[in-house]
Amino acid sequence: MKSIRILTLAMILPLVALGLSACDRVVFGDPEADPNARVTVTTTVSPDTPTTTGETPTPTTPPRTTAIPPDGPAAYHAVDPSRFLLAPPTPVATYAFSVPSGNIACFAGSEFICEIHDGPNQSAAQSRCGFYGDNAEEHVRIAGWFKYDRAPCSTILQGVWRDPGPALNYGESVRLSVPGAEFNCYSSIEALYCTGPQNYGFKLSRTEFIRSPLS
Repeated sequence: MKSIRILTLAMILPLVALGLSACDRVVFGDPEADPNARVTVTTTVSPDTPTTTGETPTPTTPPRTTAIPPDGPAAYHAVDPSRFLLAPPTPVATYAFSVPSGNIACFAGSEFICEIHDGPNQSAAQSRCGFYGDNAEEHVRIAGWFKYDRAPCSTILQGVWRDPGPALNYGESVRLSVPGAEFNCYSSIEALYCTGPQNYGFKLSRTEFIRSPLS
């Protein structure tokens, strides 16, 4: 019996040694970090997930628009232009109208101009007509389309005031057609607004004359 136990032990020991030699090492406890190990992280982005590029979007400026009149044509009652026909017409005017205050009188024919008694004392240099030089035309006393192939402009008054036509009451508008041009004017308590050739319009009041390209 003793010889059998020795034989069994002698057979087991080589098997254990073989198993140990087949392993690089046997680790007990927590493993050490491998300094040569590389970790790869894969991130999956959902199609609905927004991504950023690190670039700050450039703000966009909305296109400039000009509304003449600012409250819209529908706010005014259109009246018959025949109400403002001159009888007889003059060499330069077929129509004439004024605002209820009497401060502005407009005339349409071979030119479209509005005379203002109490007008702005300052006008933008780029909106002056240039008939008498910039300094002379600083005050606005007459404004409109002196030539229909140009934008409206303002200047001083040379000569005498013309007789005004019937009043275009506040809240009323009128469309005047003359050879080579068509005008729409809107009378409000704030100002007189008119649009005409070259896709331009203007605002005229005691305090300002502003001309604007229409949108």
